[in-house]
Amino acid sequence: MRILILQPGIGSYRVDFFNQLAAQAELKVVYYLEDSSGQVFLDSVTDRLQNCHLEKMSGGLMLGESPINFQLFQIIRQWQPDVVVSHEYRPMTLLLAWYRRLLHPRWKLFIWSSDSAEMVINCRSLRRIARDFLCRMADGVMVYSADVAGLYAEKVKIPADKLVVCTNVQSSARLRREAAVAIELSEQYRRKYQLQGKKVFLFVGRLSAVKNLPCLFRAFKMADLPDAVLAAVGSGELEEELRKLINDLGMAERIILPGRAENLALSAWYQTADVLTLVSFSETFGAVVNEALAVGLPVILTERAGAKVLLNEATQGELVNPADEAQITAAIRRQCAQIKPHGNALRPDLMPWDLPQFVNGFLNFAEEKCRK
Repeated sequence: MRILILQPGIGSYRVDFFNQLAAQAELKVVYYLEDSSGQVFLDSVTDRLQNCHLEKMSGGLMLGESPINFQLFQIIRQWQPDVVVSHEYRPMTLLLAWYRRLLHPRWKLFIWSSDSAEMVINCRSLRRIARDFLCRMADGVMVYSADVAGLYAEKVKIPADKLVVCTNVQSSARLRREAAVAIELSEQYRRKYQLQGKKVFLFVGRLSAVKNLPCLFRAFKMADLPDAVLAAVGSGELEEELRKLINDLGMAERIILPGRAENLALSAWYQTADVLTLVSFSETFGAVVNEALAVGLPVILTERAGAKVLLNEATQGELVNPADEAQITAAIRRQCAQIKPHGNALRPDLMPWDLPQFVNGFLNFAEEKCRK
């Protein structure tokens, strides 16, 4: 099977999916932005792709971050795919839908959406019109969870057999290998930041308003846990404001901002920590949740994250209302009470699923649609 996937940029969280898919099918990925998150990474994400054909589109008319570029149709004609997967309800998806409707090419059109359940329910105005129209024109719609698939069937009025769950998870086996390699660096972190004997709460991400970090910092202070430290790993526009807040709270020794980390340095932070915290006001999915669970960290997670579908048992952590500071404080206390020393040992995998089932599920879905 020949598959072409159109992405704005290639996020690091997509690499494992693309690599496993390319091992089982002929895959071409077309992208038009250097990154997918507004962040610049130390290494090139594309360098980590294996057996995958890559092409970057340039030029065309940009509507915000969405292009209208007819170069894509030439790429499709040359590649001759069985399936074309477009990203979200963008102008290029609309062009692909009309191209398929008017010219009846042999390939099937799928749309891959990162909508969370909350986003499906609250979808309004032009996005809702575009979503409903394009979902009906497409041959298949890929979503992150069974809950979202159910909401699409109910609210968009498309049949369940047109939907496939293809969630945003990475390979647990790879994440655990990297955590094992990072054990020595983790020990260096403990010495550098004086974390020996401490219970370590971790945030990983951009230091931006949507991440709700002032609320998290205040809740951590209110939890009043003298043997606990919160490390907010990342960089962003709120860094100076957050440093001032830490000083104002009198928490300079218990809330640290080590800066941004990726690759081995990030794996070492997961190995150092005991609990991940992500209490964002909005979180399409939250790849860090997958990364934390795979190496055994429970998560205090905003109920507005798509990744909440990964938390099915108490051992995996708990959901909180990001606007409820007292609820976050109580969750921090509960999770702290459950922390047990783990030393250098790699903790058990807490992920409910692993990537291969979604790769195989997508391929089975695509083959079924191509037979019709």
